Amino acid sequence: MIKCIDRSGKKYSIRQVLNDIIGHLKIPIIYGFPSGHRIPGDINVTLPFGTSVTIDADKARVIVNEGGVS
Repeated sequence: MIKCIDRSGKKYSIRQVLNDIIGHLKIPIIYGFPSGHRIPGDINVTLPFGTSVTIDADKARVIVNEGGVS
């Protein structure tokens, strides 16, 4: 969420919004990962949908365990 403009007048962070919406799911959520809508020229990691991944929070790594295309 780069350069988003909050016109509501409320002061919520993206973490607060996501926690409010999906916090009850008890699933891992990663913040600050360079993927998704990014500024051109920045690092932007492509994440395949429907694949197995390992999240290593201690080493700040996301490991894709299989190819995204079969």
